Amino acid sequence: MRNFNKRIVLTILATFLVIVFTQAQKVKPYFIVDNEKVNINTLEGEIKRLMKEVGIAGLSLAVINKGQEVYYNAFGEKSLEEKGEKINKETIFEACSLSKSFTVYAAYRMVDLGLLTLDKPLYEYYKYKPLEHDERYKKITARMVLSHNSGIENHQGKNDPEVLEIVANPGEKFVYSGEGYTFLANVIKELVEEESIEDLMKNYVYKPLGLKRTYTTAVGDGNVNYTKPHNVFGEVINKGRNKKPDLAGRIHSNAHDYGTLMSQLFVKKNLTKERLLSPTTRMRNDRELFYGPGFEILYTSNDTLLIQGGNNNGFKGLACYSLNKDCGFVFFANSDRAEMLGVAINELTIKSQISEYYKGIVYTNQSPNKANEIFSLYRTKGAKETKKKLTKIFNDKEKVFTSNDIIDLVYYLKDREYEIAKYIADKYTTTYPDPNLDFLYSRWLTK
Repeated sequence: MRNFNKRIVLTILATFLVIVFTQAQKVKPYFIVDNEKVNINTLEGEIKRLMKEVGIAGLSLAVINKGQEVYYNAFGEKSLEEKGEKINKETIFEACSLSKSFTVYAAYRMVDLGLLTLDKPLYEYYKYKPLEHDERYKKITARMVLSHNSGIENHQGKNDPEVLEIVANPGEKFVYSGEGYTFLANVIKELVEEESIEDLMKNYVYKPLGLKRTYTTAVGDGNVNYTKPHNVFGEVINKGRNKKPDLAGRIHSNAHDYGTLMSQLFVKKNLTKERLLSPTTRMRNDRELFYGPGFEILYTSNDTLLIQGGNNNGFKGLACYSLNKDCGFVFFANSDRAEMLGVAINELTIKSQISEYYKGIVYTNQSPNKANEIFSLYRTKGAKETKKKLTKIFNDKEKVFTSNDIIDLVYYLKDREYEIAKYIADKYTTTYPDPNLDFLYSRWLTK
């Protein structure tokens, strides 16, 4: 009898433990960020709605809270022209200028290893032939490169296709430079005696961080499950993938791996004036926006934001981290229109003051906006129905568009529907004269 009772007790206990374990394994319907619950169904419903409204093929999104990834998912299609192949959590995107952050991490690893000093001229570590023609290159430091005030042009060939130029005195002013990051990466490669940039990134960044879906080039095992780039009209862009390293703009990754990188970069030892929070380069005079050694720094009324945006043909990305809230988000997308999702995704996740970042930026319209409706109509109904809709809007006399909407529409329509683009500009500027829109005619509508 005693053994029978013992078996009953053990059976009940085992059943109870199974129930508890099963309940524990159930995915919570929310995650916590900045001490607030974010409902996952609501978030994902809004993401899908925004993607449809704006015209975005696919997106990868991660949210970080207090150094931990609390949310990660991927949405949409690899290609709108070859529907059926869904994006998943393993799918990789072109990281655009967020690629630079991987080099930032490598640089600070060198600092921690005692191999690199941020304010020591880089030529003392490595003689860089592309810049030896200009003596000013001997003044360039790692901090200048990371803060984009090295004076090196963004891409070789903008002025002279044969020469990599220094277009401003090192340390004097903001000059965004991808070439500067290439210079720094070559210095680091020499410091650790790696044979190639690929080996450098693999051995000092990807492997130590456990980044399993991040690649320096399109070459190599496992570099599959890749999404295709799309223009604003939802068409796939015929664009090859880089077979040579481009650490400034063409590393391949996803939001999960970049979120891991964020968690490692934004630890206390890096969030100091000696490192990431040294605002050496003022970017704009109308707000407290600087470029520190690694990220843009936006000082708002009650926060400090570290920001890195990415804008390549057919791919877009954005990372934002709030110091005061100790949380952030990152997304990658395979569509040109995705650059307008920054504010919307911020409001759905960390609720920082990133909207101040976009004030006065002419080319970066944010969703929701009326231009989205026109692009959506053009994608689905074509030029004739679009012109009909525009005629009705302008004939109604009620102001529907903002100046940013007009810039948005004219910029993207001018090369394929010039008459419609000019019609939009003519109608709007006649009714609402704005000298800030004069450049539409001097730069874009010149036929």
